[in-house]
Amino acid sequence: MKLAKLSLAAIVVAGLTTSSFAADTLADAFKEGKISGELRAWYFDRDKDKANSSADIFITGMQLHYETGTFYGLSLGLTSQTSAAPFADATAKAVFGTGGTNDDIYGSGTQLSEAYVLYTLGKTTAKIGRQFIKTPLIGSSTSRPITQSFEGALVTNTDLPSTSVMVGAITKYQDRTDGAGNVSNFNELNNDHDYAYTAMIVNKSIPNVELTVQYLTFDDDAKGSSASSRIQGYKDYYFEAEYTNKYNNFDYGIAMNYLYSDWKHYDEATMLGVKLSLGYGDFKTYVAYSTISDDDGNKGVKAGLGGGAQPNYVKGKQVRVGTYSSDTTGYTVDANYNFKEIGLTTGARYTALDVASKPANNDQTITDLYGSYKFVGALKGLEADIIYTILGDESEKTASAGTGKGEELWFKANYKF
Repeated sequence: MKLAKLSLAAIVVAGLTTSSFAADTLADAFKEGKISGELRAWYFDRDKDKANSSADIFITGMQLHYETGTFYGLSLGLTSQTSAAPFADATAKAVFGTGGTNDDIYGSGTQLSEAYVLYTLGKTTAKIGRQFIKTPLIGSSTSRPITQSFEGALVTNTDLPSTSVMVGAITKYQDRTDGAGNVSNFNELNNDHDYAYTAMIVNKSIPNVELTVQYLTFDDDAKGSSASSRIQGYKDYYFEAEYTNKYNNFDYGIAMNYLYSDWKHYDEATMLGVKLSLGYGDFKTYVAYSTISDDDGNKGVKAGLGGGAQPNYVKGKQVRVGTYSSDTTGYTVDANYNFKEIGLTTGARYTALDVASKPANNDQTITDLYGSYKFVGALKGLEADIIYTILGDESEKTASAGTGKGEELWFKANYKF
């Protein structure tokens, strides 16, 4: 990780010579540090028609975060993640993580997922090391017990009015689990140890409008006997325009996004999406539609790095959160209501997908019924989420594909401190 080491050295020198500081001494910076965290008790119950795909599992976990105070513009952040499933039987382990599909739910152990140096000079911030990232094309998924993480460097500047500019390099990636029953380690992005590079601009200079442009490039993996056996290189170009406004108790908005994937060894592919939102008071609803081009290479678009990179507006609440296959169209309808007086939010979402390029996985539906409750008083910080999902699948049923029909129940109890 030569790039990160050189950047870190430059930041340290700059911090000690040019920046103002908040803490009087290095010791004070550590003393003024803040600790936060989250305790988790999660339960997953899966009942699917496909053979050897049904089980339930109870998982406990914890995230613990510490960030120092600033000293000459510098601060240090650390986050550890722990996951354990002490009552999981052999069936649960196979269905949720070790059965060859790497479902990313079952994996026990502890990992230092964030270990970064943060440096701020004026309106420029540099973050070097292990870190959680959330952008359209690079995303740390939070839906499973272990949040995905990245190792690299990001530099963000806000000198331009109403504009944020970010550039960065990603050197390694931590998945949720390793498929063998453990929390994943940090691994290289491909066999050649190539880096991924990105640049992003977010502009809000037009009233009620937010424009986002992001570029991501990843080199081709030279190792492997054939193109299909290698981790493929690509270039992603993403654009999004979102307009939101409010009139009295009504709020409304429209968003459009476009993703162009330029593959090294496959035909290029595009995704176009649109989303209409409408709300009245505490009631919110939206409808979204997307279409993906039909390319001869049948590779579809590349949605970036990490399970949290989900720029498609058409997606389920948690399960099968979108498809990026060639020649796919789909729509999502969501409606929810926030009962603020009692801390309860309830909603429903329906998603339909037509994957024309893959007859064995065609005509899929996802129905989500969900709710969230935030406790108050002595239990403030405790939150419970529940999602009941019905998976419909009219695909061609084959010995290899089986069927995607089934039901899932996800219950998550989290205490943040």
